Amino acid sequence: MRGLYLISFLVFYLFWVTSTQADSFVAKRIVTLAPNIAQLVIDAGAGNRLVGVTAWTSLPATIHALPIGDSEHINLEQILSLKPDLILAWQGGTPPYVIHQLHKLGLNVVTLDTATLEDIGPALIKIGQLAHTLAQAQQVASNFNNELHQLHHQGKLQAPLSVFIDIWDSPLMTINGTNFMSEAASICNAHNIYAHNKLLTPLVSLESLITLNPDVIITFSDQSRSIWIKRHFPRAARKKQIIILNASKFTQATPAILGQIKLLCHDLDKIRRTKNQPA
Repeated sequence: MRGLYLISFLVFYLFWVTSTQADSFVAKRIVTLAPNIAQLVIDAGAGNRLVGVTAWTSLPATIHALPIGDSEHINLEQILSLKPDLILAWQGGTPPYVIHQLHKLGLNVVTLDTATLEDIGPALIKIGQLAHTLAQAQQVASNFNNELHQLHHQGKLQAPLSVFIDIWDSPLMTINGTNFMSEAASICNAHNIYAHNKLLTPLVSLESLITLNPDVIITFSDQSRSIWIKRHFPRAARKKQIIILNASKFTQATPAILGQIKLLCHDLDKIRRTKNQPA
């Protein structure tokens, strides 16, 4: 019986020590391995802790973080020189071999999942816990979730439309229904015509696009819009029902995507009002 008490005490003691150490950890030097993860760190109130970021990361002038490569080609020497106490990886985006290399070097790596819009809130809170900026992180997450819920409710009241999300012009490339951008469009009751494709970012042919004949094309530049108008097909191009969104905000899972969803819903509503007009 005495041995049982001793074991129970040791288990409790180890749990207490582990919990205390976890609670006392405060990330002060953060490296992020994806642009959207860096933005989440900023949104969670820990942007001044960033010391290293990947290529294509947009930072305000007040934050001075050094480049450490891109998501697939990380400069390990640069990372080590920055002496990070926390590295934030992107689940599904950061290659497993990169995470493995960082672990082998004894670095503290935490992986964040931002596959869906609903993952954004928990990712913010996790960062807030690690950086001890939990109050701001929770507030930002709560505001995001509330606005997202409201947009969901409003979108359900609108007539459905079919959309093609053009993420690359040559070769022509889109995303399937598992990507958060497809989810974002569905909030406005706009349904991705390639949602059921098995590939996350499938290459598509103009022939299949003409057959599926979407109501609307979503793209990210005036140049791309001009290309579609010159093609004069499918229907969306012929009727110039082409919506341009901000690529850096719509293609990254951060709270900033809300503004693009609102813009998308607004433009889709305008198209709905003219949908029955002849081409």
